[in-house]
Parts: sequence; C-alpha cells; structure tokens
Amino acid sequence: MSILCPFCLSESAALPRCPACHAPLPNTQTEGSLTLPGWRTRVQFRQDISGTWLQCEKDAVRGLAFWAPAAAPSREASAMPGKTWGLAPLEQGLHEGREFRIWPWPEATLPSVAPMDPKAAYALWSELAGAGAFAHYREILPWEIVRLEGKWKVLIGREPASIAGLSAGGGLPPAGSIFAPERLTGNPPTEKSAVFIGAAWFLFLVTGRYPVGMPTPISWKKTNLEVLDVVVFDALRAEPGRRPSAEDFGARLEQAVSGPGMARWVGTGLMWAAGAAFLLAWAGGVLWAISVFELL
Repeated sequence: MSILCPFCLSESAALPRCPACHAPLPNTQTEGSLTLPGWRTRVQFRQDISGTWLQCEKDAVRGLAFWAPAAAPSREASAMPGKTWGLAPLEQGLHEGREFRIWPWPEATLPSVAPMDPKAAYALWSELAGAGAFAHYREILPWEIVRLEGKWKVLIGREPASIAGLSAGGGLPPAGSIFAPERLTGNPPTEKSAVFIGAAWFLFLVTGRYPVGMPTPISWKKTNLEVLDVVVFDALRAEPGRRPSAEDFGARLEQAVSGPGMARWVGTGLMWAAGAAFLLAWAGGVLWAISVFELL
C-alpha cells in the first residue's frame, strides 16, 4: 500500500520514512469523510487548525484540495490572481457550509527537492523573492511552494487561520507553517516577519530542515559557508528590530552566495598586479646595483 507523504506529497510504500524528504510516514491513510462537488476524494493526508488537505480526482485530473474549517470571504485569491509567483485554484466555492479550494496537483513541492546546493537554492529562492512571493507576509505551509510545468509558484487562495479570542492580528499561523516568532503572541505580520520567512525558507532549501529549536547551520559538514550562516541567522533573530530590512537581506544573501562582485575581483587583481610589478622593479634595481658596483 502506498502512502502519500503529509510533508512533501510524494507517494511511497517505503515506511517508516519518506524517501524524498525523510519525514515520518503514517502507517495508513483513508479517503476521509469529506466530499467535494464533482471531485472524488482519494486521500486525506493532513488535518489541523487551518483546515483539511486532500488529494482528489476528477476524470484524469488530480487536484490538491484545501477544506477550510468554516466559510470565510476570500480576499487573496481575488485580489492577487495575476501575481507571477501565485498559483490560483482550479476551482473554489462553498460546500456544506465550508469553503474549499482545489489546485492542480504539483509535480514537486519544496520539501521533495531540499537540501540543495547554495547556488541552486539561491537561484530558486531569488526567483520567488524577486516576484514578491515572500513580501505578502503570509505564513506558508511546506507543500504550498510547488513546481508546476517546470516553474516554482506559491499556492494562493488559502485564508490565514482565524481563531476566536485572538488579537486583531489575524489569528495565529497554522501549525506546520513557517512563521516569525512574534506571530505566536498574535502580533500582525510586518516586513520583518517577511524577512524571517524568506530567511527560513532559504535555510530550509540548503539544509532540508526547518528553523525550529536548534537550527542546522548551512556550514554543517561543509566549508567556506560561515559568511552565509551569519547573513541567514541575522535575519532569523527572535527580535524583529534586530533583523535587516528585506532589501538589505536580499543584497547580503546574494553577495554571500555569489562571492565578491566583478568590480571587487578586478580591483583585487589590479592590486596584486601592481604589487608584483613593484617587486619585479625592486629586484631588477637590486641586480643592476650589484652588477654596476660589483657588490658581490
């Protein structure tokens, strides 16, 4: 019996851990008791405070479905359908008093390709960040960064969890998502929250681990990556005021991954060339003085 991994969505029978992302797999899975109009539920792979996630089918089409705990007006799906980083739902609506979203089943999710080489990870990360994927301050679940038709996108349409009794910050982030520490106290997300999320996802890309507890450094079992550690962990500070701005973090990350810019390399090369020329001239002068004045 194959099991759908609740973390990376890959399908495997290799218990007890997923061969793609090494996460623990459940022993069994069921179709669940939820129904979606026009779709057949195949697997219910996760249910938490944010809602229920399922794999569903219609004819030959597979879908990734999210079923919210209660109906709520969706702002994100309608407000940002044209974002280049966003993947809008195939279908959305209300059913049995609850709101649902169905996206195309992805070719891969971020957890299934991590860890990656820092330069490959930065190429993927910068593509998403440059298009604004981390600037919307929303906590992202692992399988919400997906590859479809060779392009990486973020699922849009899922509303943040709204929990009765919490502050006006919009509720706590759903369990299992990447979020900044200040969100645990109900504070609304800010630019510094987005910086934390962006740094957390880059750390995940290169280490395959989430920044919880004692995060795994990028330089673990590797060399010459300590500078990259400093840049990423500065952006993961618990105090929002001590994190860099989004622009500063992006610039520092690029420099740490790519190394010194061409101008710096050229300048360094010219300094070494000038130094070598000086030494040759000095040596030539010494030899001339020795030969002319018969010092030896």
